[in-house]
Amino acid sequence: MLQYNIYKLLLFLILLLLSIPSRLYSAEINMLSLSLKKVKPATWGVAIFRKEPGVVKAEFAGTGFFVSPIYFVTAAHVVNPELVKPQALAQRGPLDEVRIYWPNPDKQEDFLQSPIMQVVQVDEAGDIAVLKAPFSSKSFVSLRFNSINGGESVAIYGYAGATGVKNVVQAFGRANAGIVSMQTRKGSVELIETNIIANPGNSGGPLFLINTGEVVGIQIGNIYIGETGKLLKGYSMNVSIRALQDLLHRLGVLVKKK
Repeated sequence: MLQYNIYKLLLFLILLLLSIPSRLYSAEINMLSLSLKKVKPATWGVAIFRKEPGVVKAEFAGTGFFVSPIYFVTAAHVVNPELVKPQALAQRGPLDEVRIYWPNPDKQEDFLQSPIMQVVQVDEAGDIAVLKAPFSSKSFVSLRFNSINGGESVAIYGYAGATGVKNVVQAFGRANAGIVSMQTRKGSVELIETNIIANPGNSGGPLFLINTGEVVGIQIGNIYIGETGKLLKGYSMNVSIRALQDLLHRLGVLVKKK
């Protein structure tokens, strides 16, 4: 009888240990869902409204997010395609406009109805741009300027794979999760490497902590190794939100932060 009870206890302990990973995974999924509810409403698509002779065309550029009711952050190369080489789009012309839009997956959005943004600050070294909206957004993210640690659970949200045809844009918001794989620097710019796969359209989108929804970085692209330029598959790079502090300070912007 004693031996039988020991077997039962061992079986219970084994089953308990096996259930822990699934419980942790379930808890993390729940946290991600809650964090997305904070981040998603503040995250918009960004596109270039290009006027050519006889043609009005919307070219999807990337993603961005509100950090205050009127100030919006994205990657500098999203609003200045010349910064991206060799994948550069045509140089922006004097008649081009930067617009943002709130994508509706159920229908194509008329880009002509989306608000025109004013680019007010650009940090090319950090690949950051701050835009000013002609309206007041009800939703904006919280920023975390404190340092983060390797292994922390993070996620990105953005409009990867969006398309623009003439004056119509169609996009679908997508989230992807992973961990901070390492932190590094390029000159004076702090960078955050993650094991999250990013795609065209994610640039400028928020990198946020899964457990709080606080934004800690700005998605700037994939990682290419050394002089060979070989793509490091399965990883992507983000500029730390700390690089944004000076730009916001110059504008006198008060942001939600911890």
